[in-house]
Amino acid sequence: MTVFTSLEDSPMFRKQVSDLEEDCGALRERCLNLEKGSKDYSDAIGEMLEGETSFANALEDFGGDLDDPISGACGGPVMTKFTIALREVATFRDVFRHQMDVMMCDRMNSLTNNDLQDVKDVRKRFDKATLEYDTVLERFLGTRRPSARSAEGIPAPAWRLRSGNDVAMVMSYDERWRDGGRM
Repeated sequence: MTVFTSLEDSPMFRKQVSDLEEDCGALRERCLNLEKGSKDYSDAIGEMLEGETSFANALEDFGGDLDDPISGACGGPVMTKFTIALREVATFRDVFRHQMDVMMCDRMNSLTNNDLQDVKDVRKRFDKATLEYDTVLERFLGTRRPSARSAEGIPAPAWRLRSGNDVAMVMSYDERWRDGGRM
């Protein structure tokens, strides 16, 4: 879906496109920082999970069986309950770490590598269409009296290239507007 159906290439439009590109660049940097922080936090949660599991195993080994008289004297049944609670906390932490990976890391990666990359690709298409249009326009304006023979040398009618240029310009503005609007 395009935001605007008709746009004129003007200095004001170019300034808006430039501003939106800068906003997309800033958004990309922020997303990369958030993605890095999310990965670091997820790794830290993984290390904590390993520590809790190791501690729960050590408590379980220390507590021994419920029939063991030494275990009963040292508070084995209480340690068993604590070990169960500690394992549940570790399970919740593992679920949280998985959700961090899915909800934060993967989404930030998708945003920076797909959506914001599309903005650059659309800009390249826009610049290419503008260059083609300007080239054909210069050739067209360079001919003093267009005749049927001289018009054959032009690869495509100027109005068709202008239309393609307008489409590329609208697509470029639309991509930047949508990605800039996410901030």
